[in-house]
Amino acid sequence: INNVRLELDQLRILITDCTDILQCRIDNALQTIAEIQLCEPQQDPISLDEFSKLTDESSQQAVGLITKQASLCEKAVRYLLEVLKKRLKPHEQVQIKESDSEYYDCALKSAMNTKGHVTRCNDCQPCAFFNFLTIYWNKNIDAIVQCTRSSLETIRKRLQQPVRYVGEEVIRDQVRNPLFRTDIVLSIPNVLVKPSLDDMQSQLNKSANTMLKIGQDIPEWYHAQKLREITIKEIEKQALDEGEDVKLAVQAKAPKPLHK
Repeated sequence: INNVRLELDQLRILITDCTDILQCRIDNALQTIAEIQLCEPQQDPISLDEFSKLTDESSQQAVGLITKQASLCEKAVRYLLEVLKKRLKPHEQVQIKESDSEYYDCALKSAMNTKGHVTRCNDCQPCAFFNFLTIYWNKNIDAIVQCTRSSLETIRKRLQQPVRYVGEEVIRDQVRNPLFRTDIVLSIPNVLVKPSLDDMQSQLNKSANTMLKIGQDIPEWYHAQKLREITIKEIEKQALDEGEDVKLAVQAKAPKPLHK
């Protein structure tokens, strides 16, 4: 009974430690990434050049913040796995290998009929650790996507004036300041808007592309690199077994970089 109580106490401590790491370090870092704004339009209208400069500077600053938080998240995830690993039995710890050649290899792979493919049982400890890293790498990607989507949505809302209709009457609940500063120029016999709508649309597209490509400047986790290598090896072996062109199979099925 005393041994059972001791094990239960140790389990409670482990659960508390893991919960603290998950909530205070991992989830907090992911939430911080998701809330970063790649571009925060100013209250007053600005010129196209000012908007372009604002977007570039804000995106560069955001990349630095995201890189820092993603690195903290990766370190916290690996620290959590180390905490869990210390609680495993010695023979289970030996199964978990993190070297380049045996990166969390499935402990039961040799007993499975894989037909030459790299596969996992998803039941052994190495597979559990590997899948845990994959889940939180995907959550890291989701946070970056949410950050980008939120930033684009902020610009969209600034451009679109909120209106509602009551019968045939149009009611504007809140009039927002325009995003761009323009001039009305008399060019007889025409009246022109400078910059033109095409120029504004072009700048919006350029700024949106700048925000969408921040992923190419954000370093990937080490696990993401290994995951890509493992996936490519699996694709190559599967293509060889099925008599397909290996190069074409890799191009079609290989994981895309973060910014794509």
